Amino acid sequence: MGDNVIVMNCLWILRKAKGHALGKHLLKDMIDSEGDADGFATITLENHWSPWFVKWQMEKLDFKTIESTKVAHKTKHKEQIFSIYLMWVPITRNAKPPSWNKEKLLEGETFYHVHPLYLSQAREGNVFEPK
Repeated sequence: MGDNVIVMNCLWILRKAKGHALGKHLLKDMIDSEGDADGFATITLENHWSPWFVKWQMEKLDFKTIESTKVAHKTKHKEQIFSIYLMWVPITRNAKPPSWNKEKLLEGETFYHVHPLYLSQAREGNVFEPK
């Protein structure tokens, strides 16, 4: 959540295209095409079993951590605690950092079935628990 901040849901570069600065090019294109935005926000993961949304990769694209939380999945890899980070890139000088609703985050997400935080079946309560 934020004023004039765009959420970047995904940035995916195929492994065989690695090493050509495509992430930087995609981010630059996104910034250029959304010239009125004050910043871009995303989430990243650390110690998660999925190779997606890896924190250090977004740091290479100049995303900075705003806040983080440690969680565990209630059904998959229950013993593995991982961190979710809210990160962003400010574009304008006076940009205000976005925030997030941690309670909503704990519910999981339903819009993309291969997302690492995907909730595959509708259920009561949260799919993640704070640690």
